[in-house]
Amino acid sequence: MLPQDIKEIENVIGHRFGNKRLLETAFTTPAYANQQKSKGETLESGDRLEFLGDGVLKYILTRRLYLSGNDSAGQMTEERQTYERFETHAGIVDRLDIAKYLLLVGNQTVSEKMKSDLFESIIGAVYLDKRGGLKAVGRLVSRLMFSDGN
Repeated sequence: MLPQDIKEIENVIGHRFGNKRLLETAFTTPAYANQQKSKGETLESGDRLEFLGDGVLKYILTRRLYLSGNDSAGQMTEERQTYERFETHAGIVDRLDIAKYLLLVGNQTVSEKMKSDLFESIIGAVYLDKRGGLKAVGRLVSRLMFSDGN
């Protein structure tokens, strides 16, 4: 990934990474990582960051919904599920126009699932970054998923 690509992504998502490698990993597809591995390079895909990002996002959404008011547990669960849908995540990636930076193999096309995975990988990367953590992820999620920005 080119330095100018990293800078552009950081500008778009609103987080400056202390560890740029985390951001690169978030954009690395499993197919690309496997291709590079066959060439003798060690490259991790964003799968593990996606796994972490999914859990962190669930926590951020759950906490936000709990603190927001008087909804029942069932209502909060339903509302959280709307924010957890892969179509919601893919839509955010489309709005930010960042899928073009995914590291792909050959004629590989970007699916809605890949965009959703990318969103969760970015959440995981921001969480792990030395300039990140839960507060940084909370700000990112508020900015990208909620119109009030809080």
